[in-house]
Amino acid sequence: MGLKRRKLSTKKTKKKLKPRNSLSNLPDEILHHILSFLKLRDIARLRVLSKKFQTLSATAPSFCFSERRPSFWFSKPRFRHRRNCSCAHVFNFMNTLPQHRSHSLKIKRISFKSFCDKGEHSSLHDHWINNLFQTFHVEQLSLNYQLPSIFTSLPKFQSLKLLKLEMNRVIMVKLPEMKLTSLETLHIMFFATEDPVGEWVSQSFPALKSLFLSEINVSWLSKKLLDLEIRSSCLEALSIQNCCSLKPVRIITENLRTLSYVTCPCVRCHHNDDIVDFRYDDSVFEISAPNLRRLSWQGYAPRLCYDARTFQSLQVASFTKLSLQNLNLTIQLFEATRRATSLHTDTGMIKVSS
Repeated sequence: MGLKRRKLSTKKTKKKLKPRNSLSNLPDEILHHILSFLKLRDIARLRVLSKKFQTLSATAPSFCFSERRPSFWFSKPRFRHRRNCSCAHVFNFMNTLPQHRSHSLKIKRISFKSFCDKGEHSSLHDHWINNLFQTFHVEQLSLNYQLPSIFTSLPKFQSLKLLKLEMNRVIMVKLPEMKLTSLETLHIMFFATEDPVGEWVSQSFPALKSLFLSEINVSWLSKKLLDLEIRSSCLEALSIQNCCSLKPVRIITENLRTLSYVTCPCVRCHHNDDIVDFRYDDSVFEISAPNLRRLSWQGYAPRLCYDARTFQSLQVASFTKLSLQNLNLTIQLFEATRRATSLHTDTGMIKVSS
């Protein structure tokens, strides 16, 4: 009797066990958050699992397209087409996206990072990116790719709030006349131009709040220097890194709170296959920002020109890897920021260059 009772009790307990929750039972908000971490080719493959995942893949808030480098990229030409790339599979999914996704549903972010250098795929990349912006309301675009034609397409992207452009190699770019009133954050890295960058930024993005410039230079065939002048009433954060050709620099803005300036680490730069010695004494940095709170400086100290209000509100000043090309210029930099509430100096990195 005891054994029968035990068997009956085990049967009863088995009936009481509840089935485990599967991934498809999660709310759509959580599943969309999970999809935001997946690559676009993985999202495209999910739609064959079930009707629910077919809907979820079409209504994902963000899309990240990334092709991996080949294993031998460090020993052979970096930009090389792979036979097993997933471009065709992704393009098939993106072309059918407008049919399965409501046009009123916004796309939060498009991240595009590809190393496929096939000519046919390059034109397809450009085509479906433009198609997405014409069909949907896209808020963020991040490009890390050899796609110079994107500059001519920028005037169409009137819904953008964040734009990151990083070329795989330095290319010559003609900055187009445009105006994006919605753009608030702009990151531009690795391209060459002979157009006035500061004037283009100030006129094209009147509502810009954050600006990041890195490796913006002129063509190697040119020996002229660019004049960077930024006049913006909304700009709050500015970062300039390793832009050797931007001299002089003029920053005139009322609402600037944070400024980060990183100069080229080398004193002698290769320019047009020649070694050019830049005279840092001739480099001028003009600033008028009465509401500046934080200043971060790395590299050499140029000649400063500023009004009496610029550094009065300064709270934190940080100096690292200072190169003393001219002691008087370095003293001028410290004298300008002596009113800061907190002053950080990496004294071990201060050196005198020959």
